[in-house]
Amino acid sequence: MSGLKPRSRPRSPYQPRPRLQGYQPVTVWLQTLTVAGGATATVELTDRNGWFRGVIEERVLDTGR
Repeated sequence: MSGLKPRSRPRSPYQPRPRLQGYQPVTVWLQTLTVAGGATATVELTDRNGWFRGVIEERVLDTGR
């Protein structure tokens, strides 16, 4: 028994692929504002006037099976 080696799985030459765990929706607004020093301004951001919409993917390395 001491001379036998356990069989190992062949190694892949490729990196493990990340697995999608979740995502977050993102909206980016672009608007020119002019505000004096020390002053405040109110800006209305709605879901209809976004400049860009996308997602941020949350990925983790797959542990394999």
